[in-house]
Amino acid sequence: MKKLILAFALLMAGISTTEAQKRYDYYDVWDVMVGGKVGGSAGLLTKQTCDPLWGPFGSIEAEMYLSKKFSMTLEMSAAHKGADNVFTRESGNTHAYYQYRMDYINISYLLNYRFARQHLSLYTGISFGVLANAKSMKNGISTDIKKELHRGDYSVPVGIEWTLGKHFTIDGRWHWSPRWVARTQKAKNILGKSRHQFFSVTLGYKVQVF
Repeated sequence: MKKLILAFALLMAGISTTEAQKRYDYYDVWDVMVGGKVGGSAGLLTKQTCDPLWGPFGSIEAEMYLSKKFSMTLEMSAAHKGADNVFTRESGNTHAYYQYRMDYINISYLLNYRFARQHLSLYTGISFGVLANAKSMKNGISTDIKKELHRGDYSVPVGIEWTLGKHFTIDGRWHWSPRWVARTQKAKNILGKSRHQFFSVTLGYKVQVF
């Protein structure tokens, strides 16, 4: 009798595990998740001798499953871009080091491919940004340079996301922008054909709403 009870318990545990895997290994088509991410970022300017500009990164997002493997994400984020210790030649054969900090509000459209029982996903898409604030810093003196730069930016994000359980995620992302940062001739004389490069690592939390 004890052996029979033990065998029955093991059988029921196996059935329960199988059913849980069927439910949570894949979401259903049209399931919708919402959540947010917070973390850190590093910005660089191409064609410049510079150091990364470190800053915070945060976003809110909604994700819809198009199939068991593919999903689409709409994301709104705030990010600091730019660079630190940018080497700049000045008049009189002198040079100086500047910090450029540019704050953007971004809307991103992402297509995700999920594999490894949905715990791991790769994604890419397109991101559109609006410049909210732009400053250059030299020797502790801040100068507003927003009018010298393009107000809009767009970039191609490529990232990887690891899901922990049902709700938490760890995300790593790289953005490359094909657009020059400088708009006016004055800015082009300093920044030339520099473009944004941007990296972020975040911890996220999301829940299913539909």
